[in-house]
Amino acid sequence: MWKAITKIAFVLAVTSLAWFSIAVAIIAICATVLVAIHDKASSLIEISFGPLRAKLERTVSESEKLISGLRNLAVAQSKAIVSASAHTGRFGTADDWIFSASKDIEAGLRAIGATDDEIMEARSDLVRLTLRDLGAAATNGSTLPTQLGQEATSEWQDFRRTEKLSDPDFIEAWLIKHIAFGADQQKIVEAMRWIRDARDIRDADQYLLRNIESQLEKAAK
Repeated sequence: MWKAITKIAFVLAVTSLAWFSIAVAIIAICATVLVAIHDKASSLIEISFGPLRAKLERTVSESEKLISGLRNLAVAQSKAIVSASAHTGRFGTADDWIFSASKDIEAGLRAIGATDDEIMEARSDLVRLTLRDLGAAATNGSTLPTQLGQEATSEWQDFRRTEKLSDPDFIEAWLIKHIAFGADQQKIVEAMRWIRDARDIRDADQYLLRNIESQLEKAAK
C-alpha cells in the first residue's frame, strides 16, 4: 500500500518538475534510481559478506588465542632457561654472559608483547641469585672470615644459609658491627639495594660486582 502511494507520489512529483525543467526532472529520476541501487547493493553485500565476516572474526579470535598461548609458553621457557643458566653457569665463569643472555631473552619477550610483570618473572631467579652472590661477595666470599673474630665467624656461618645473605640492610649492619664496611663493600650494598628495589639488574658492571672478591685477589697477586 505504502509502496504504491510512494510510487504515485514520485510520478506526480517528476511530472510536475518536468513542467518547469526537463533537466531537473531527469536529475531527480537518476538520483532516485541511484539511491535504490545503493540500497540493494548494501543488502547484497551484507548477505554475501555476512558469513565471510563471521568466519574472519572466528579466525582472528582463534589466532589471538594461539598467539597468547605461544607468548605464555615463551615466558615459561624463558624463565626456565634464565633460571637454569643462573643456577648452573654463574660459578663457571667470571664474565657477564648469563646477564647478557637474559637481556637478549627479555628483548625477545618484549617483541612478542610480554608484560613487564611477565618479564620480571622470567628473570626473577637471576635477580634472587645475584643478590645472594653480592651478599656473599661483600661478606668475604666463600672464605671463613676468621680475621673478624669468633663471633663474626659464627654469625657468618649461620646467616649464609638464610635469606639474610640477600638483604642489603642486614649485610651493611653486620659489616659495620665487625668494622669491615669498606668502599668496596659499600658499593656492593648500594648495588644490592638497587637490584632489590628495581627487581632487575641495571647493567653488566653491576652484575659483575658479584666477582669483586676474585677481582681483588687477582689484583693483589
